[in-house]
Amino acid sequence: MEIPEYLEVKTPDAKAFQDLVRLAKIIFKMTFAHTVSEDQMQAYLDNTLSEGQMGLEVMNPEAYFFLVLLNGQAIGYFKLNTGSAQTESRPEDQMEIQRFYLHPAYHGTGISAHMMQTIENLSLLQGKALLWLGVAEDNLPAVRFYTKQGFVQKGLHPFDFAGEIQWDLCMEKDLAQYKQGL
Repeated sequence: MEIPEYLEVKTPDAKAFQDLVRLAKIIFKMTFAHTVSEDQMQAYLDNTLSEGQMGLEVMNPEAYFFLVLLNGQAIGYFKLNTGSAQTESRPEDQMEIQRFYLHPAYHGTGISAHMMQTIENLSLLQGKALLWLGVAEDNLPAVRFYTKQGFVQKGLHPFDFAGEIQWDLCMEKDLAQYKQGL
């Protein structure tokens, strides 16, 4: 499917930061509310996806947030980490996709693939050789999407869900084949 010309990916300014926080909470809750208790979900939203916590993350020079807008409306976002911002120790030539979320109303439209292509381009521009991420093993649509995008499972990755450590699949994509074309 062709991506509409009115799709925009940008770093959030102060005004758009509010949209980012609101959207992050909405999409996360829609995606995972069925997997945990209401108290656990609320604790995660209040702590990890709070304005204060996300504000600290935005200020980290090795972390990058991008908001995805359709007709000026925020519909998704992603967060990339490099260097010490990565959630586990990784070489400098690797980039973590810590968050990758699109509102479910836009699944199946090709926008997620466009988001991933944007991430790959940004990674290559920064000289990265590998992208990696953690994904809940029971989030089968996401696992299928990442596999279709060329990611392969390479082990497990810890995910702190409101104080409870869960184990996500660790998936990686080698960018070496794309670097040769630059």
